[in-house]
Amino acid sequence: MRPTSNGFIESVAGSEPGTLIEEILYISVNVDGDLATAWMDYHFYRGVEFSHCGVNSMNLIRKAGEWKIFSIVDTRRTEGCLD
Repeated sequence: MRPTSNGFIESVAGSEPGTLIEEILYISVNVDGDLATAWMDYHFYRGVEFSHCGVNSMNLIRKAGEWKIFSIVDTRRTEGCLD
């Protein structure tokens, strides 16, 4: 079960700096004009302990020559990660 947004914020804010580590394993980016999608496989660690893995998907738009993220969604699982 995923934490609520308040629980998530409290968990991150209460963590020691440098202990939450998201390792990006692979990035795929597709671009069409001013629209882009980035897909990233990741492993997440709390200190040296493996927590979970999944995929981040970000949609970006280019405005005034700068890329801006306008949406992020991710998956999370604990099995089939470190095979």
